[in-house]
Amino acid sequence: MKRIPENAVTRAARDVFRSVPVRNTAFFSALAAILALSLLPRAAVDAAFSAEVQARDHAFHAFAYAALTALFLAARVKRESANAATRAAAFAFFTLLGGVLELLQATPFVNRSASWGDAAHNAAGAAAGALLPAFFLLRRVPPKSDVSS
Repeated sequence: MKRIPENAVTRAARDVFRSVPVRNTAFFSALAAILALSLLPRAAVDAAFSAEVQARDHAFHAFAYAALTALFLAARVKRESANAATRAAAFAFFTLLGGVLELLQATPFVNRSASWGDAAHNAAGAAAGALLPAFFLLRRVPPKSDVSS
């Protein structure tokens, strides 16, 4: 497998994202956005999003939970400990979070309907987010050694 040459922009982006504060900020920002959007009252959802956008919300659910799970693994888990058990635990946690948020939507405070379809798409996204980092780690080319023979 050939390694794709880096340019200055991709190298800078990679170096910035390696910074723990940036990864933490990305994760907690995504978490806050998902919590806020999930718990918006029905009137606010209707005012903010067209019926056309609301009809396609399953894709948004899957993408949001995939991003959230992948960002969690990138921000909070050391690369050496990102094994299958860690990814499975992240999947389970974010699937549970998605289910709890769906149930909270049915409360009088939020006044929305809980949806099994949304919960299933949350779980599918969490699964994708747990598997994507593993895919990229498998494709990662190890650095050349500096040891001279």
